[in-house]
Parts: sequence; C-alpha cells; structure tokens
Amino acid sequence: GQALKIAICSECALKGIKINNEIYKLIQFADDTTILMTSIDELNAANSAILKWCEATGMRENLKKREGLAMGLYRTIDLGNGVRWAPEGKWVKALGVPMGNDLNEDAWWSEKNNSTRKIASQWLTLARSRYFGRNLIVQGMFLGR
Repeated sequence: GQALKIAICSECALKGIKINNEIYKLIQFADDTTILMTSIDELNAANSAILKWCEATGMRENLKKREGLAMGLYRTIDLGNGVRWAPEGKWVKALGVPMGNDLNEDAWWSEKNNSTRKIASQWLTLARSRYFGRNLIVQGMFLGR
C-alpha cells in the first residue's frame, strides 16, 4: 500500500482532484486503491506510476479488477484505454462503496442481497456444523457483505 501511494503521489503529471484546498490523488484501504483524476489525460501518468510500483516491488496489478467511472463531460465519450468503464446507471465500487452516475441504489442492494443468498444456498450442510463453526462462517462470509 505505502509503496504504491508513494509512486502515485510522486507522479507530477497526475494532478488528482482538489477538495477544500487539498489535493487528493488516491484513496486506499488495505489492498484496495482508487486513483482520482480530473482528466483522461492523467491516465498515462497513473499507468506510469503503477508500472514503477510493479517494477520496484515485484508486485503486479490485477488488471481484471481495473474499472473506471467517467463523470461530468466524460460520461458521453468512449474512453477505452484498457479500463472497464461503468455504463450509465451502473456502478463501480471504491473501498466497498458503490459510486455511479444515476446510481440506482435499489438495484445495487438487490444485487448484493441476491449474491449473498446464492452463497447461503450453497451451504446446506452448514446445519450439521457446530455452533462455533457456524458462527465463524457467518461472521466471515456474511457480515462483510
């Protein structure tokens, strides 16, 4: 986390966003990182910072998880660039929180509820487990969802 933060924050071409006179280039929690940009032109700088981090640490980005949310004027432009951009009415998750243009919160909660029920339906044999084991599984699998 810290090495990636240093790589991103030291990238001069990555401007970030300004909130109350403070510049924010990223938000992080554990292994979840969200890079904040005001322009698609900053994507090359973000990619450069990630590449430096990969080379310096031996880590690699999970490109399957890379997603973007275009806002403002960028909502109507095909942005491409190897990023899976959220379509209108859909969302991306940053630090577990859904964000989207015209986000349908009912649809988000419905999808969350359905995925949790699907997992629960696969655990019919859980009833044969002891109370302590069931409690650990519920805490680990369901409360986080």
